[in-house]
Amino acid sequence: MKKHVVFAVILGVVMGFSAPAMAESFAFVDMQKVFMGYKQAKKGEEEFQKKRKDYDAKLQEWQKKIETARTEKKSDNDLQNLGKDMEKELQPMQDDLVKFNSQTTGKLQEDIMTAIQKVAKEYGVDVVLSKQAALYGGFEITDFVIESLNNK
Repeated sequence: MKKHVVFAVILGVVMGFSAPAMAESFAFVDMQKVFMGYKQAKKGEEEFQKKRKDYDAKLQEWQKKIETARTEKKSDNDLQNLGKDMEKELQPMQDDLVKFNSQTTGKLQEDIMTAIQKVAKEYGVDVVLSKQAALYGGFEITDFVIESLNNK
């Protein structure tokens, strides 16, 4: 019986000292700030806006054509044909916008995740959370992630 008590006390002391060593370290990242500070994200947004501007200009051209046809009292059939022609021209542009946005966002997210993993490893961080999920504790690595992204 005495051996069991001594063993339990020793086990408790050993576990007490090793528990902090087993705890994981936490950090958090403000993803919105990362996107705002990442130069490639700004460049991607500028490219997207340029493509969007071209699309909007074409859309306005077609809207003027349709409005002109209405004021000239063109037939419903003519208006429908104009609508179909507009869709034929604008749909590929719209598809390109969606594709460009998707590819750009995917690449940016991949770059950001790689930078987060790199920074976490450098600082010995086991778990990285979004800033919105961190209520208390951990340390912020947002600026380190932005620096890592912009210096590659």
